[in-house]
Amino acid sequence: MPFHAAGDHAPRSERNVHNRAVSSYAPSIKALAYSRERLRKNDDRGENMLLATMTTTPGLPTLRGVEAEKEAILKMLPAYLLLDKYDKAGRLVQDTMRVHSVSELKLESARIAYLSAASTAENGAARLGDEVIHLASGFQIAGFAHVVGCLWPPEDAVCVEIAKGFYGTLFKGDIETMDEDVALALHEAVSAVREMECDQPLKWAQFVHYGA
Repeated sequence: MPFHAAGDHAPRSERNVHNRAVSSYAPSIKALAYSRERLRKNDDRGENMLLATMTTTPGLPTLRGVEAEKEAILKMLPAYLLLDKYDKAGRLVQDTMRVHSVSELKLESARIAYLSAASTAENGAARLGDEVIHLASGFQIAGFAHVVGCLWPPEDAVCVEIAKGFYGTLFKGDIETMDEDVALALHEAVSAVREMECDQPLKWAQFVHYGA
């Protein structure tokens, strides 16, 4: 169980980490220092956002909550360009997204990566158990100041509610949120789900924030 889910989660109990702290993780001290240095050097807080959804992945179960999650986020945006068709004459790429490929990117103005797919913050390599190697850490190394990932697969309905709460908090007022607001937005979104399932941390504790 992750540190942020430690404690007594009985109804009305305050003896747990979640009620006393807003948690944020870092793959390593070096990665944390790197992210903070990039934030100091880059003051560009653009308003561009890319939302990519993938309902079906070859060899894996269909993610039935993806469309609902997408629609919930789009409803919060004042305007957007929707590209939901591809040219059949074009090339359909089916390569796996690998941590190594992501971490080699050098992104100058990337701020937030929200990875709600299953286990994006899980280290699945047994021989690298003492390392922090997963998609979430790869995106942070690539240049994203903040990354939200999952330690294990969440339920579809929970994914939708967490996404609605997270983006709903960030989109209140000015899109140019302060860096500490990102971890707080995730904390508040998880708190809303936790209120309904407080004694079931396996349903809400998989969502984690990595950031500077």
